[in-house]
Amino acid sequence: CYGTLYRYVSLPSTLLCPRKINLNIDSKSRELNALTDLLRRSILRVLDNRLEVLRQDPSLLETEVDLLNLMIKGKCEGKELPEALDQMDKDRIVDHMIIFFVAGVETTASALTCLFFNLSQYPEILHKIHAEIKDVFGEAFKKNRSNFITRQGLDKMEYTERALKENLRLQPPVPRLQGKLAKQDVTIGDLHIKKGTLLAVDAWLVHNHRKLWDKPEEFNPDREEWKDGNQDLKW
Repeated sequence: CYGTLYRYVSLPSTLLCPRKINLNIDSKSRELNALTDLLRRSILRVLDNRLEVLRQDPSLLETEVDLLNLMIKGKCEGKELPEALDQMDKDRIVDHMIIFFVAGVETTASALTCLFFNLSQYPEILHKIHAEIKDVFGEAFKKNRSNFITRQGLDKMEYTERALKENLRLQPPVPRLQGKLAKQDVTIGDLHIKKGTLLAVDAWLVHNHRKLWDKPEEFNPDREEWKDGNQDLKW
């Protein structure tokens, strides 16, 4: 369901409309609406199952800490349990869960998949990352194999951070940013935009444009743009 949905939308925001969406974009609109409804029902079923468990044992809301329980706890704050569980706005929680699921899980998974692929094509870069991990965390790993990664250590991994940025440039998980309708006629440079025109930013094109990047098709963490905290607007 989710995989099919993601092929038809350029941004997860299409799925975040509460309860009901009406899309009349093309011949795929009915299928997209049906899949969106299926996704909402699936998440609602997970929420209903959790609420039933909490009705039987409200103490689990305190002892079992996860994202869904935290959201339920926030809705029940200041109210008596288990009565508050029957009065909460479940649709609002479903809306938030879809945001976390689509905008958080899928984008992270896509970015990591592309990163591993790029590293497989550039073994010399992979070796540099291995060396940096060993240099930063090697001694800590020998002392405590279960808890050796720290925020301070991650801040020292400059080359790995550049590789992550280069990966997001080359293959952005969200290739096109949400469209906006022009409320009035406007001219930007030599481009005249009429009122009612749908505008969208093509992130993939900006990240791979030859006028902006040197050899944009190459995976190169050593680009000047990633060094010394460079915050060039083209990124």
